[in-house]
Order: sequence, then C-alpha cells, then structure tokens
Amino acid sequence: MRLDQYAVGFRPYPWLTPIRPFAGWNSQDPTKTLPWYDAYNRVKHDRETQFSDARLEHTFNAVAACVTMLAAQYTPSIGLGGHSDLSSFFQFAETPEWTPEQSYASISHDQDGRWVPVDHPALVRK
Repeated sequence: MRLDQYAVGFRPYPWLTPIRPFAGWNSQDPTKTLPWYDAYNRVKHDRETQFSDARLEHTFNAVAACVTMLAAQYTPSIGLGGHSDLSSFFQFAETPEWTPEQSYASISHDQDGRWVPVDHPALVRK
C-alpha cells in the first residue's frame, strides 16, 4: 500500500511539517518501528510508569496514520482535495504514484460472490 510514501499536512497548523506516520515501518517488527504506536502500547499496558510517553506529537501521528489508511485503501481523493469536512483539516503533501497496471480499474463479484478485479478495457494489453 506504500504507506510510507504518504505525508499528511494539517491545514489549521500550516507551520507543522507534513507527517509521515509510516516512515521507517518494518513488518518484521511492526510495533517497535512506529514510535507513536509503540508509545501508545506502552501507555496502554503500563499507564502508571509509561504515561510520560503520551505526547501530543504521537497523537498527530496517529491521526495522520488514520487519514493515510483511508487514502491508501480508498483513494487520496477521499475528500482531502475537494469540498468535504476532511479537506478543512488535512491535505496530502505527498502520495505514491501508481501506474494503471498497478491498480484495479474496478471490482465486481464473481459467480461465488467473491470480490474480483475486472480489467478496464483501456488497460488490457493486446
């Protein structure tokens, strides 16, 4: 999903550098390689001794991660460039680029009711 290639800006705080919440993420050690998520887990499991890890910076990263996941799953145009409530708060400073061959033009159900990709006629190679 190229999550590390998304950078989310917060419109109400234009002086903040856009956040890359998944930069440095490694699937072999998923929790520890995301400092904001690691801090969340420490605070969740040991609030009495780890509460100092509950920081506003981590909250901004977590919110940026949610926005990134929405964009990665659906599309960066989930309303962040248009006239939606989300565009009032967030903007993408960077998103990954996909070639037509790397994305599905559409999906449909097969005869067993499973979701399957459907090649768009303009993308079918001859």
